[in-house]
Amino acid sequence: MNIAEKMVPQRAEASISGYIFITLCLLPLLFLISCENNIDKVNLITATDKTPLQTEENATYTYTDSAKVKFVLKAPLINTFGGKNPYQECPKGMNVDFYDDSGHVSSHINSDYAIRHENSKIMEADGNVVVVNKKNEKLNTEQLFWDQSRHTIYTTKYVQIRTATEILYGDGLQSNEDFSHYILTNIRGTVQLNNPAQ
Repeated sequence: MNIAEKMVPQRAEASISGYIFITLCLLPLLFLISCENNIDKVNLITATDKTPLQTEENATYTYTDSAKVKFVLKAPLINTFGGKNPYQECPKGMNVDFYDDSGHVSSHINSDYAIRHENSKIMEADGNVVVVNKKNEKLNTEQLFWDQSRHTIYTTKYVQIRTATEILYGDGLQSNEDFSHYILTNIRGTVQLNNPAQ
């Protein structure tokens, strides 16, 4: 066997090793090229920090169903966050007007802060939460949850409700969305108003 014959296997091994090396280097590149990359979708799925994906100032959202306005949400600032549990935050407060089938405002909610979880469709309002219905009954509390899917509002915090004739106090409340039918839990007391006009 001559020297040239002895070198052939070594060249073959070198060629195979080089081929494997190049293939391993190119595979990730080919994978990246072949994948469709929508950066907005990637950010929505992988966002884990506290940087909002979108920020809107003086925002207004109108929700309609069967061509009828159901509610209008207004906020000085809305931050939208992604990830597995996307949510919208209103760090400067929000106002929501609910509308009846006739197009009139049936109730109103405002608060100093609010956060709405996209998956559960539940909004949490915090700080100086006020709800007013069409009878001008007024609810004051520090925390209130609005379940958009079930069309209910509720809280386990201290509440005060002022009607035309009395003031009611309790440690929780469940109500329909327009605050026309409500139930107080753990009622603390009732104060009759001597002069309802005030």
